[in-house]
Order: sequence, then structure tokens, then C-alpha cells
Amino acid sequence: MDIEKLLALFPQANLGEKQAGAISFRQGDAFLNIPAAELSEKERNILEIFLGKTADFEVECGVWQDYLTKKSNVKPIKRGKIRFIQYEIRSLNQAEFDMEMFKKAFSALFPKEPEAVFFLSKNSGVAVEKINAASFDKEEFKGIIQALDADLGASCRVFVGHIWNHKDDLRELFSSERRVFLTENPSEQVFDLSEVALHYYCHEMTSKSPLAQKYHQLISEDPQLKKIVVALYHEKGNVSSAAKKLYLHRNTLQYRIDRLRQETGLNLRRMDDLVFCYLMLQ
Repeated sequence: MDIEKLLALFPQANLGEKQAGAISFRQGDAFLNIPAAELSEKERNILEIFLGKTADFEVECGVWQDYLTKKSNVKPIKRGKIRFIQYEIRSLNQAEFDMEMFKKAFSALFPKEPEAVFFLSKNSGVAVEKINAASFDKEEFKGIIQALDADLGASCRVFVGHIWNHKDDLRELFSSERRVFLTENPSEQVFDLSEVALHYYCHEMTSKSPLAQKYHQLISEDPQLKKIVVALYHEKGNVSSAAKKLYLHRNTLQYRIDRLRQETGLNLRRMDDLVFCYLMLQ
């Protein structure tokens, strides 16, 4: 965009150092400063399309990035609630990938612009969202991420973080959520902690127990039994619903449950036994 034409459109604007009371757009080593009173919200949004995010957004991203990566101890939020939406881009042609374009596209998905969006590696990063009445839930994110994939020709997976209070230790909580996101790889493209918590917290514990390993072997060595345990767990122990999900006759499923009880003493009709078997599969 021709800066000279913009200066003509906004006579009070100037190109120089960032100024208080102005909406500033970075232009190389300088800032295009336009008095806030001269810009409507619509005009500001249009200018951001051509000039990039305002310097305020750029500074805010830096503040959050420094805080979350432990380069600064200054917490950027004084009140309200916050959520970290982490993303990883897969099926990516790194040579053609434009990080800035992705950040703009990802920011545009939110009903209200995030506090910050930045990369933590060459293909993953985080959006810091201040919670408001219009904030999306996990199911809504699933739909918009599919649309983003279609637009960018890439494949993204997203972790929807918990809603935290500004008084919480946000840096440590983010670090914990980051470890979950980088460790777990569920089939769902968009997921949260509740979907992977059993595997994440139980896997290390059970992997160190010879007893747990034996139970894991017992249940997982039979592919059909493994499917039965998972289906019954997801259907809350309802045999009829699990049978439909497995495309089995109800009597066939009953027979398999009875045979397991006779051979091992584990009764999948009892919720304690069912949950135990499910945990041993993690």
C-alpha cells in the first residue's frame, strides 16, 4: 500500500517513532501513526489487512511470549480469564509456508482477536485468548479448524486449553499443557485434556508396574477383547449400545464377557472392573 496516499487520506498521520494516543502500524524501521480518533473500527480492520497487525498487537505478542517462555516474570494479564489454544501444522511445505499469513488466518478464526498468537517452533505455537461471552467451545473449534485446513491446504491439530483465572500460575500451567500437547497424539484433530488424561497420567505409572504390564498384555493381546473393553467403556457399560457399536449380536457380546469372567475373574458388567481394564489399555 502506498504510504504517501495514506498520509494524504489521514492528514494528522505521520511516519516516525511510535506515538502515544495513535494507532501505529510498523513499516520497516518506523511506524505509521494515525490518531486513534481519526480511525473507525472498520477502517482499522481494513488497514490491518494491508499493513499487518497494529504495533500494540505486536508488542502484546512479545510480552506474552517472553512470559510463557520464562524470559520475563511480568504477567501480562491483571484481571479476567485466559485460555491457551495450541496448534501444530502438519503436511507442511516449509519452503512455501508463511508464518505471518498463518498467524493472521488463525487469529481471524476467533470471535474476538486473541491477546497474542506466536510460534514456539517452526510448525507449532499458541494463541492466548482472553475469555469472553463469544468464546468458542471445543466442538465449535473442530468446525473452524477444518475450514482453516481447507483454506491453507495443510493439516492442523489443536489443543484447547483449560480456562484459567488471571491469579493462577499461568506460566507453569501453560508448560504443563504444552507437555500434554507434545506428548499425546489422539485420533481427534481438536482435543482437550479430558480426552487424553487417562493415557497421559496412567501410561508412565502402568509401564513401571510388572502387574499392570501383565494385565495390559492379557487384555491387549486379543484385538477383539480390546475393542470390547473400549466400546463398553465409551457406552458406560451398556451392553446393547456397545454391541451395536461393534456390529455384534448382543448375545455374542454377552458370551465374550462371560468367557472373560470365567478365565480371568474380570467382570466387565461391573463398572470397577470395566474401568480397570480400560486403564490397563492406556
